[in-house]
Amino acid sequence: VFPIGRNRVASVFFSDTLGLLDDRILITGGLRLQEIKTTSYSYVDGARTGGYKESAATPVLGLVVKPAPGLSLYGNRIEGLVAGSVAPLTIDDGNGNAIPVVNRGAVLPPVKSTQYEVGGKLNFGRFNAGLALFQIDKPNSFVDPDTLVYGNYGTQRNRGVEITLDGEPVDGLRIISGLTFNDAKLRRTEGGVNEGKDAVGVPEVLANANVEWDLPFLPALTLVGRVVYTGKQAVDSANTIELDSWTRFDLGARY
Repeated sequence: VFPIGRNRVASVFFSDTLGLLDDRILITGGLRLQEIKTTSYSYVDGARTGGYKESAATPVLGLVVKPAPGLSLYGNRIEGLVAGSVAPLTIDDGNGNAIPVVNRGAVLPPVKSTQYEVGGKLNFGRFNAGLALFQIDKPNSFVDPDTLVYGNYGTQRNRGVEITLDGEPVDGLRIISGLTFNDAKLRRTEGGVNEGKDAVGVPEVLANANVEWDLPFLPALTLVGRVVYTGKQAVDSANTIELDSWTRFDLGARY
C-alpha cells in the first residue's frame, strides 16, 4: 500500500491587544505565518510525482465589547492557508463512462480561506453560554469539462450558527456542549450545473455533549461520558448521493 500524498503544516502566530475604557473594549490585531509542504506519489508504484512548499502571512483582526458584567460581544475576521486537494484519476461523462483527467494525481497549490464571525458570550452563575454567526469562503475544486484539467475554479461558502453551553451545575459535575447548523453551498460551479448545491463532506448539523463527574467517594476517579451527532452530508457535487446522519457514544474514566 502506497501513500498518495503527505502534508506538513507549520505556523507561527503574533498578536497584540489594545484595551480601552478599563478593558471594556478590546481590539486585537495579529499576523499568522503559515507554511504547507505537500508531496504527491504515484498511484501505481508509490514514486514521488510532485509537490510544493508554500507559505503565506495571513492577518487576524478581532473586536470585543463588554457592555455589562458577564456579557461579551465580539467580531473577527481571519484568513487561513489550506492545503490544496488532489486531482482525481477520472470523471464520469454522465453516461457511465470514465474519462481520464489530464492532471490526474496532481496536488493543487494551497488556497486561502476567509472567515467572518460575530457573536456573544454570557456568564450566568455556574454556566457560560455562547452564540456565534459565521461565514467561511474558500475556493472549490473541480474538473473543467472543456479542458479536463482539475483546478480551483469555483467557490464554496459556508454559513452557519454555533451555540455552546458549559458549566458546573454542582461541584464535581461538569458539562460542555455545542450545536452547529451549517449551510455550505457551491458557487461558481462548472457550467453552473451544480450552482447552489450542498458542498461535499460538510454536515448540516453537528452536536456534541460532554459530561465529567468526579466521584465524591473516590476523589481521584473521574467518569467521562460523551455523545457526538453528525448530520447528513453530500457525497458528490450533484447531491445525488448522501451519507446518513450518525451518532457516537463514548464512555471512559481517568484516575
